Amino acid sequence: IVPTSFFKMPLPDGLRQAVLWRTFGRPDVAWSVIDTNGSGAVSMVELEDGLRVLRIPWMQWGAMHFREIFSTFDPNRDGLLDTVELLQWQGDIREQRPPPQ
Repeated sequence: IVPTSFFKMPLPDGLRQAVLWRTFGRPDVAWSVIDTNGSGAVSMVELEDGLRVLRIPWMQWGAMHFREIFSTFDPNRDGLLDTVELLQWQGDIREQRPPPQ
């Protein structure tokens, strides 16, 4: 269960804090859960799926459609999120992922 205090925060801050809370404050873990294809960029589908996996009910922020949520994180409107846009994290993704097997 996500603390209700996050739902009182405006987007994108509340959702970002909920993601980090569900991943123990670890942006590298959050990113690995959400960037499922390992491309280094997160699509709208990946973000929605990632929030489902993390059990974060995005509708609690009052959005009717997930596109509303995604667009708050995508100021350049390129349809992809990087670590800074989504998590305000500038870590090197390649260092955080285990090598492919």
